[in-house]
Amino acid sequence: MKALRTYLLPEFTAMPELAGYVHSVFTHAVNVVVGDVMVTLVIDREAGIPDSIVLRPEDFSTLHLRYGEPVRLEARRLVFPAKNLAIDLSCVNHENTFPAGLRLASPKERKRRLVMVEQQFLDEHRLPEPVEKRFHKLILVINTSDSGKTEKLLLELIGLGQGLTPSADDGLLGLLAVRAFWTAAGVSVPLPELPAMIYRLSASRTTDVSRKYLRCAAQGRFSLPLIRVISSLFFINTKLDYSAFFALLNTGHSSGRDIFRGILIAADKKSLL
Repeated sequence: MKALRTYLLPEFTAMPELAGYVHSVFTHAVNVVVGDVMVTLVIDREAGIPDSIVLRPEDFSTLHLRYGEPVRLEARRLVFPAKNLAIDLSCVNHENTFPAGLRLASPKERKRRLVMVEQQFLDEHRLPEPVEKRFHKLILVINTSDSGKTEKLLLELIGLGQGLTPSADDGLLGLLAVRAFWTAAGVSVPLPELPAMIYRLSASRTTDVSRKYLRCAAQGRFSLPLIRVISSLFFINTKLDYSAFFALLNTGHSSGRDIFRGILIAADKKSLL
């Protein structure tokens, strides 16, 4: 079978051979670990997940993969020996990064957009109380560029919450996406080592799936709906991308709202505005 599109790093697919296994199987997605990279097989063409492969629904339905089955990456194909099948990856590959040279809207306009979308979409949504309190404190400490205190707070925060991607990690993902946008716009941010620090500290503190997204964030890579949301909030001469907001906020049970709450807390504390 042939992939419809991929969201993979070119150096990953260029590897001559990597071994791995099926990590987890869901109704509409499968996670496989190849080398040290978790790759997600999906049918949703609009999800735009970093390190993912989009398949036709009829192809996905024939996979019938099981946890622990072997996987190999070889010659731009993802091979499942136990099923005698392979996915051809020689299709269009998409980037999950912000382009360089972005221009920011004025502070007044950015604030107006944030207030508008919070009122329209979040309905006073908050992170779980222990996460919310620590997150506010974290943003203030980041602004002081104190790496020691930041690391201490992150150790209390990473992995806090329920689900495949805990609420704290989702909030951090929102924060990191805004920082990546600022960096692409040529604006310096406090503690530039923060994304790598978060990923390093996440080892053994959160789920494998959440670590996948934190790793991608440390590489400056995010889902396309999140990139579109951030761009429509902060980019000059643009309109709010409502379809992107709906796509993001419908992610998981509460993940999309937790991601956006992380964006709002960072904005409210003026660490990035």
